[in-house]
Amino acid sequence: MINDFPCEFLSKLTILHLWFQSQPIEVNVVSHPIQRFAVWFGGSVLASTPEFYGVFLLVISNILVSVES
Repeated sequence: MINDFPCEFLSKLTILHLWFQSQPIEVNVVSHPIQRFAVWFGGSVLASTPEFYGVFLLVISNILVSVES
């Protein structure tokens, strides 16, 4: 497929690729220390709702039925 392109197009494409090639930059990431517990906190909030237990029991029962089959 690449052989179907004219050589002039491929040379221009190569030049553009070299021209627009990304350069590394220094990045300082700032985050709050409590952020590493965010997923745990969200899961505990979700698990504290009554709807969660209904869906959880439904999923578990479907898994048990599929294992027994």
